[in-house]
Amino acid sequence: MRALFIPWTFLRVLLTLTVVCLLLAGMTQFVITLNQDIAETSGRSEADSVVRRGPPVNKVALTINVDWGQEHIQALLDSLSRHQAKATFFFTGRFADNFPEYVTKVHEAGHEVGNHGYSHPHPTQISEGANREEIRRTHGALVKLTGLAPKWFAPPYGELDERVLSTARQEGYRTILWTVDSADWLKPSPQEWMKRVTAGIGPGALVLMHPTAPTVQALPSLLNYIKEKGWQAVTLTELLGTAERP
Repeated sequence: MRALFIPWTFLRVLLTLTVVCLLLAGMTQFVITLNQDIAETSGRSEADSVVRRGPPVNKVALTINVDWGQEHIQALLDSLSRHQAKATFFFTGRFADNFPEYVTKVHEAGHEVGNHGYSHPHPTQISEGANREEIRRTHGALVKLTGLAPKWFAPPYGELDERVLSTARQEGYRTILWTVDSADWLKPSPQEWMKRVTAGIGPGALVLMHPTAPTVQALPSLLNYIKEKGWQAVTLTELLGTAERP
């Protein structure tokens, strides 16, 4: 019986073709899985998403996270009023408990109020139950002061994972981050503040601020800039088109 001789060149070509086929099969499965993931993400409720930017309309949302800085709030309200602008203030529950008059002032001036947790912890470093309590305590404090149930949740430090997002969602909140961060807590000059914000702002942008001296000094310039661009500074609800829950 004669042994079958197969040239090495043929074997090498056959081996190469086998490897290519396996790679193509793997890539095909990857593309199928990726498309399924995209389809599932696209099919999710809008309320499941983290909001970093609104629709590309001639509006921007100014968001002001408040856990301290009560001495600057009146000046911020005055600037907003002079420019006929609106903002969304995210209060911590402990601030609302300690300085209820400022929450009331913000609400009565026609601005929107959001939930920033109770004690400003790192939300990804505490339990789901602790996060839930943070949101619920603040929710109760804000409803008591404004008569409205906030819809928006801004996680302290902007820290977020699926557990935090899920907890906020279960409590009836949409989670808000930002398009551009003023980084005002670093105490930039008004010029540095403006340069940073205007570099990232645009139609539908969410601008993160805090009640700080740099923001008090730079806000009038930003509001003039927004007006010159033909935009409006509005609340999150007005930008995103979602009514507060009853």
